[in-house]
Amino acid sequence: MGTTILDCALSILSNHIGTHNREQRGAAVYIAVTIWNNLRDKSTNLFLLANKRAHMNSKLINSEEKPQSSIYTVAFWKHHPIADQNASALNLDIAAFYQRVPTDVIKLTPAGNYQVAERGGVAHWQQDILGRRSFTTRYVKSEYELHELAKLPEKLTDLEAQIVEAGRTLVIKNTRPVYATVFTPLTQLFMLCGQNQLVESILQSPQLVLTVLNKLTSLTRLLIREYIKAGITHFYLAMQHRASEILPCALYNKLGDTSDNELITFLQNELPQNNELPNIVVHVHGEQVYFYGLPNNKNVAIHYELGDENLSIETFCRQRQNELVVGLPLSFWENCTTDDLKKEIQAAAQLTGQNRIVFTAPCVVPLAIPEKSIAQWVNKFSEAISNLTI
Repeated sequence: MGTTILDCALSILSNHIGTHNREQRGAAVYIAVTIWNNLRDKSTNLFLLANKRAHMNSKLINSEEKPQSSIYTVAFWKHHPIADQNASALNLDIAAFYQRVPTDVIKLTPAGNYQVAERGGVAHWQQDILGRRSFTTRYVKSEYELHELAKLPEKLTDLEAQIVEAGRTLVIKNTRPVYATVFTPLTQLFMLCGQNQLVESILQSPQLVLTVLNKLTSLTRLLIREYIKAGITHFYLAMQHRASEILPCALYNKLGDTSDNELITFLQNELPQNNELPNIVVHVHGEQVYFYGLPNNKNVAIHYELGDENLSIETFCRQRQNELVVGLPLSFWENCTTDDLKKEIQAAAQLTGQNRIVFTAPCVVPLAIPEKSIAQWVNKFSEAISNLTI
């Protein structure tokens, strides 16, 4: 039955996507995506269910089995929506944040559009509470712009070079590992197109879309090489396109894009193995996300937002072999005690079977939350692991 409904969704897209009425095209995309979303099983089991947690904690405390060596780390980051257009200003803001917030790692968090800003993806901060920038217009409006993207020169943009330089300075001035944020090619194309135009382009011109993705993959590899030259050996790959409301999994599968995997393989070949922290963290952003086509092994860590709309931790661990970065809800961090954190760490160790776990928030921390509060979260975490019994 699921296949029949899925065929219906794709039929709606195919029959209406060629109309010259943009509103009709948008409505067709919306209806088809809604149909696809309704196919997905929604997990109703949250990671923090009290009864399951109590059961897990009891098993852990009474267990005689001990991990070989456990490494639990904590990480938080914010956007810097005014400073993120210049290397010096961004470096100062990030350095100031991490002086006040003693996390185990530093994350270089530039503007979300930094890889496409000078390739047509202009965006502005419009007081978003997370510090994200909004695209007031989209670059791609037809096949013409896709052909133009396919002809992009093989070089960094000025803004990309600025961000690499900010990363170089952070590495030089800090002993903590620095993660560089890199948006993958299909997410870059989503930024340049918007959701409706992306779906329309995939349906009307799939080979041209793949040609553009090959170009963006090449440019992203170039950016990663420059980061590595700057001394960065940890990467946070951000993927916005793997949310069903952006690009249904069936349509992603139909496209046959392999750029996510290509970048991960490229990074694995370029980076040294690390026993303390994952070199590659894949952030799958949004709700009703899917992991189709991603490497299913412990050498690639995955960070996604826990909640009703995504897989439960239990289901993820049954289906996947990836290391999991645990993003606890902001409401938990804001209200937890040290004992609460100890229980969550114990539960996470039991559910994932991992001896190495990074704990963080679902995504970026809102701008309004003071650094003093985030520092308190870090201090509670340090207290929790200092006398942890597993």
